[in-house]
Amino acid sequence: MRSTTKLRTYLEARGGAPRRATRVLLDQAMLKLPYSWALAAMVLGMLVGTGPLLFPSAQAGQLTFTSASDLPSASGRLSGHWLLLPEQCNASVYEAAQAQLHPRRIARATGELARELRLAGGSCGTAACLGHGLELGFLSAGARRPEAAETSDLASWAEGACQFMHAGFVILSTEPVHLRWLDGPTGRPHAVTKDAWRHDTILRPHREMDTVMARQQEYWFIARLGDRFELRTTPADDGEVLKAGTVEFDGVHILGKLLPDDPTQHVSYVRDYWALLNKTASAERNRARTVKKAYTATGSQVTDVPPAVWASVSSYYFNNAHASMPEGWLAWAEHVNVNFWESRPQIIAVPPRVKAAWQAGLMAGVSAWAGGIELEPTALYGMRVYKEGSFLSPHVDREETHALSLVLNVAQGGVRVPWPLEVDDMAGTVHDAILAPGQLVYYESARCLHGRTKLFQGEYFVNFFAHYRPKGDPDWYRDLHAGEPKPFKLVNDGMEEVTVSWVGPDGHLVLIDTVPAGEARDMGTKIGDEFRLAGACQHEFRVDALTGGAERMLRVCHGQGTKKVEAAKAETTKAGTTKAGITVTNKADLVAELLWLGPGDAEPTLIDKIKPHTSINVNAKLNDRFLVRGACDESLLVASPDEVFTVCLSVISSGAFRKQIDSTVARFTRLRPVLIRNLSARGIALWFQEAPGAKGTLTSHIAPNAHANMGTYSGSVFCVLYQGDTGGCEAALDTLTLLPNEEYRYVFDDGSGEEAWREAYRQERAQCAEHKARTGREWLTDWSRNHAVPFPVHTVEHIGEEISVQTSSPPIPLDGRGGYEESDVTNGVLTLRALSTTPAAFEIRNFLSDEEADHLIELGGGKVKRSTIQSNQSKVRTSRNAWLPRKTSPITERISRRAADLLGVEEHIMLEDGTKGGHAESMQLVHYQPGQLYDAHFDWQASAVGTRFATVLIYLNSPPDGGWTAFPRADSPEPLLVQPVKGTAVLFYNMLPDGNADEYSVHAALPTRTGEKWLANLWVWDAPRL
Repeated sequence: MRSTTKLRTYLEARGGAPRRATRVLLDQAMLKLPYSWALAAMVLGMLVGTGPLLFPSAQAGQLTFTSASDLPSASGRLSGHWLLLPEQCNASVYEAAQAQLHPRRIARATGELARELRLAGGSCGTAACLGHGLELGFLSAGARRPEAAETSDLASWAEGACQFMHAGFVILSTEPVHLRWLDGPTGRPHAVTKDAWRHDTILRPHREMDTVMARQQEYWFIARLGDRFELRTTPADDGEVLKAGTVEFDGVHILGKLLPDDPTQHVSYVRDYWALLNKTASAERNRARTVKKAYTATGSQVTDVPPAVWASVSSYYFNNAHASMPEGWLAWAEHVNVNFWESRPQIIAVPPRVKAAWQAGLMAGVSAWAGGIELEPTALYGMRVYKEGSFLSPHVDREETHALSLVLNVAQGGVRVPWPLEVDDMAGTVHDAILAPGQLVYYESARCLHGRTKLFQGEYFVNFFAHYRPKGDPDWYRDLHAGEPKPFKLVNDGMEEVTVSWVGPDGHLVLIDTVPAGEARDMGTKIGDEFRLAGACQHEFRVDALTGGAERMLRVCHGQGTKKVEAAKAETTKAGTTKAGITVTNKADLVAELLWLGPGDAEPTLIDKIKPHTSINVNAKLNDRFLVRGACDESLLVASPDEVFTVCLSVISSGAFRKQIDSTVARFTRLRPVLIRNLSARGIALWFQEAPGAKGTLTSHIAPNAHANMGTYSGSVFCVLYQGDTGGCEAALDTLTLLPNEEYRYVFDDGSGEEAWREAYRQERAQCAEHKARTGREWLTDWSRNHAVPFPVHTVEHIGEEISVQTSSPPIPLDGRGGYEESDVTNGVLTLRALSTTPAAFEIRNFLSDEEADHLIELGGGKVKRSTIQSNQSKVRTSRNAWLPRKTSPITERISRRAADLLGVEEHIMLEDGTKGGHAESMQLVHYQPGQLYDAHFDWQASAVGTRFATVLIYLNSPPDGGWTAFPRADSPEPLLVQPVKGTAVLFYNMLPDGNADEYSVHAALPTRTGEKWLANLWVWDAPRL
């Protein structure tokens, strides 16, 4: 009899008659506890006066469960190990299993649970073993059952099939330890790891080390459930007990920890790890070119993990999540693909036999995805645990062994932003594989570059990796057709010339030719050759047997590129002396180098290296020139004192760029307006605090007894200072935490202002509250202006509805001298197609002719300056703009008259002079370079003297990729992104007919990936512009 059974009998003899009600509750609670707590729980029962707490299986009654929800569980997972028998099994079978399989618990399954486990309707010839940590939703998939239809001795079957576990040990300390088993006839479980029994039972802190990584020695044993062990310092008889434990499930035990000077813990402060990572990524791109064999068109596919495999994987992680150790990247590693020096991954060791079972269970799915090819497993790595800030550089895997692979998402926690595996299909598209726990992605890992190039934002992210190759074919990746001639004609369908360069084996470029727009060149190539295009489009392609198709003609750069405009004029006559500060953001997945071009022919000077998806600030002077190298090749000109450059967008795939855009628009949907009133006798300044403890950034000033409105997000913190105080949030008078979903109006009052101001504010709040109760909408503008707008508003009932408007100034041909040819065309029709009903937004195609659009760019292209928000430059608006008064040319005059017809207002309304009844601003010409943007904002202001009633936005060119205008809160079925099309106008109303502002009119100018964007804005106010 085991010692715990003896103690249980002894305690029962001492306990007397228990109090029944308490005893029942505590016995039920016992079902929720792991077996290792049983002894303490029995003693607890004596202390509380209930008598010993017994496992239900030790009571006279025998347990029966009818559904999965009846099973002892915590967090949706099974507690303890169980053998479930059919209800047909008699008491002798139950008791035999109970006696032989301790500490596994025994119960009968009936009803729904029996049917789920396939134990219903038969004889007592089968059973189901269930392990601790198994998800209740995967009981059937995770159960072990006898292979034979009828098993006469279920206890003996379960003893061999269910009672033995993998027990692993990893020694991180510097000294060897002695492993002693305390149960069993020999005290020696079966050793799984090679040479595990060398030197008796001494486990040494051995590891294998190469030029990149050190791998800890793992010792694995097969032990019986419940077997006890000790780890002692040597010699074993006299040594100190370092750790004592019990085999409770398949699992690993970590002893000790690595010292700070361990080569896998040390980080070299003289190495530029990001440069090494960049160098590694470049080498990996070259490696990818050596693989000529492809099994799929897309290179990857996301799917669910087979249930039986997932049941095992999930429970193993649940039971061993605490037992991780640092991944062994070496400080002097020759190449790297994770940023271990900033966020070192952890490893959870897995028994070799368990790995083999998982890999075998996953292989059929990999084979089917690859077209049914017969495979053999080559490796399974992990589990790897990524932490906050992790980064995985694009790379490929070993060619001989990693033909077809998978990444399985085991678990994740605290993930704030999706963290996809980005798989390049090597045909121009990067596919983002976003995995939930229980999903995997198949990918061709030796052919397709893959990585996670955004810094991980979350607590943990757990994966393992399985690899396969065609059975018996280590040379699968070699292309037998490589080198065969493959001539074809390359046709440039772009709008600019394109340069064609051959990519050498080591990645260097050799210029082949320049192909003007609309022309073609004969290409005498071979299969396997690679080429890079630049100019009208940026693209790489590899020549294969299908390149050019039957016509032997490859068309490239369709519709891409744009007409050049002359460089902007210098903004100051003090060229080269006026100081400027620039911000450069690297959007690529690789490190970029920023170099300064000095005067004359001096060699470029390296200024700094920009990590992927990060920014740097640089001191410069107007008209300084910079080069960007490494991640991309670009040139920069400093044309204003506070330039913001976004570089290397062109190397991001269109698909990845669109995913970034979608994520940005999703964030914009949370933007809400707020109003802050200053009741102080002194002017105040608002500083936005980006993070706790930060000084903050000055955003606006508010005069005494005045207010300011802005768009912001819930939880934003603004510090209030008196105007002129530059101390930032460290010197704040007050701090406002804005919750715009709950409250629109906020106030600062230091008691110095007039009481009449406070009374007026109280009355305004009461009136606005009454309006909200009546209409359901917050009154957003100044209450003194609670009257209907003086102009008509186009309204429709559904998206796509069209309205026709007559105009006396339609587009007509130009005369080439800044005016129009003589024409008798005095009437035309403008068709408004509804994009949204809330806000009221319309698209007007062909509002401008191409010539008119080009003319506006010519008028203002040399005048553009850095755009501002309320006279302040801001990183949320990085474009450049110029102002074109209505009288600039006959063309601007005619466009203003056309806009008046569009809005249904008298022509004089479009004048800029309020004394003559004008309600309009001068036309604003806006220029966006790739990456430049204007974050989500409102065009209206909560002003007592009027605000922008309507916006007419006119596109002057068609960017090749991106540049959408977003209306994130529009009532369209999908997020409303308006694609810029040359000559098209978008009309939207910033105010409602009753005079209130429309909070749904929030909009944003999104960046282009390639190419520039030009547009013009016309704003019309609801009051004269005085």
